[in-house]
Amino acid sequence: VDYICSHEEEPSIYSLIPAEFTWRLPKLASAGRLDRMSSGLLILSQSGPLIHRLISPKHHCERQYRVEVDTPLDIDSQAEKIAFEQGSIAIRDRKTNELVKCMPARLEYIDSTTARVWLNEGRYHQLRRMFQTLGKTVVGIHRESMGVVSLDPNLAPGEWRELSEDELRQLT
Repeated sequence: VDYICSHEEEPSIYSLIPAEFTWRLPKLASAGRLDRMSSGLLILSQSGPLIHRLISPKHHCERQYRVEVDTPLDIDSQAEKIAFEQGSIAIRDRKTNELVKCMPARLEYIDSTTARVWLNEGRYHQLRRMFQTLGKTVVGIHRESMGVVSLDPNLAPGEWRELSEDELRQLT
């Protein structure tokens, strides 16, 4: 939270990384982004093909999020779950302003205002906009996993670790 996935803007996620990693070429890039009001797992790499594999919808790299909304979810009718899983939610494309359907996504209710969501695509502020179409305002997003990599519960916000050889092998 409060950091930007950018090399140009501050405060940047790259300021959290030791200098010996930040001066390398090609530069580190993030696989997807988290907005300033979101938290959780980010994967950084110098490998363009790895980044592409993680973020391209055609590779089906599932991302898991915990999402908190401002008003109670409709757990009884499972309205949100049905809309997400049927792929019936449409949001505006930022470039064309046309409505585009989001890919089907899994949703699991955690409590009255919190859900876990699994996405295979990553559009600009997608979760916020998907819930907004259902009349909900997102007040918190936390990315818990990306592909085979789960956020290490022993890491404090802003801390990092290298991926294991096994994780890298499974991601490529």
